[in-house]
Amino acid sequence: MYHTLESASALGKFHRNCDCKIVPNCEGDRYVLLVEGHDLWTHHVLEQNGIKTQTHGAADIDLSINVEWWEGKSPKPIGDSARDGGSLSFIERNLRRASHQFRDRGHGGARVVLNLRYRHAASDDVLIRETKRRMAMHGVAEVLFIKSDGSLEHLYK
Repeated sequence: MYHTLESASALGKFHRNCDCKIVPNCEGDRYVLLVEGHDLWTHHVLEQNGIKTQTHGAADIDLSINVEWWEGKSPKPIGDSARDGGSLSFIERNLRRASHQFRDRGHGGARVVLNLRYRHAASDDVLIRETKRRMAMHGVAEVLFIKSDGSLEHLYK
């Protein structure tokens, strides 16, 4: 979250391959600007589940929750079968990327908020099973998995 338009745009781009828009939002009595429009659902779900986050700039890991770093991943739909061949490989790609981001910044096991709302590849149970399998492969310590109904499942390595 950014408190002014200037602080939101100070970083130039909000993240790689960004097509996000700055969206005004009221939070209590104070006016804030939320960035990453396609990821507002993630922030909404976390808030609804009592999890307060602090967002960070493009040069950092995306979020901190209780002073711990978390990377948000919300894979966009791309015609699920076109690039992934009908597989769940997008889960592996996103967990691997998060793991690299943590390693490149000198952090330990990655923590990921995984929002698959935009990918309708399988049921939550199947996606959770695949996520757990890929966590072990890529050294991801924890995942906050956002289920299709907006509830959270906390997954551990």
